[in-house]
Amino acid sequence: MLHKAHLTLKIIKQLSRLFIITLVVIALPSKALTQSVDTNISAPDFSTVTLSGDTFTLANFRGNKPVYLFFWATWCPICQREIPRLKAFHQEFSEQIEILAINVGINDNINNVEQYQQKYNLPYALAFDDNSRISELYGVFGTPTQVIIDIDGHIRYQGHQFPHGLEKMLATLATAKR
Repeated sequence: MLHKAHLTLKIIKQLSRLFIITLVVIALPSKALTQSVDTNISAPDFSTVTLSGDTFTLANFRGNKPVYLFFWATWCPICQREIPRLKAFHQEFSEQIEILAINVGINDNINNVEQYQQKYNLPYALAFDDNSRISELYGVFGTPTQVIIDIDGHIRYQGHQFPHGLEKMLATLATAKR
């Protein structure tokens, strides 16, 4: 009986190690795929209606001004921590850079998003991606995901974290002349 319990414990330890190794192997490539800087890939075009009722069409900004997309969810604590930074970006760059916060529509609903907007007094445009179509276009697999699109419609950054120097990149894009 003692031998059987020892054998079971040994199997559990081996399976635990295998599980951890599998998680590490899976996580490494996904981080590499979702963190990219200056990709020069054309941003997929989309149209959506914002919570204020305006139509946002990405193609309308090509040749006009850069776009900052922020994919988020009301239940995401990291997204909530980014609110002050997004508000500051909006205050400083809203004339030069179009900012759109897109709720990914997973485990969320439009009422939650509207309440969130009111609770945190969000000044930038918000959209609800109820069928996750836009999120799929951009390969969003977690929140927050940020996408910076230059004036020519190329993705300059896509990732989960604010990279070091993002503020400088946004300032450069905001003042770039065609």
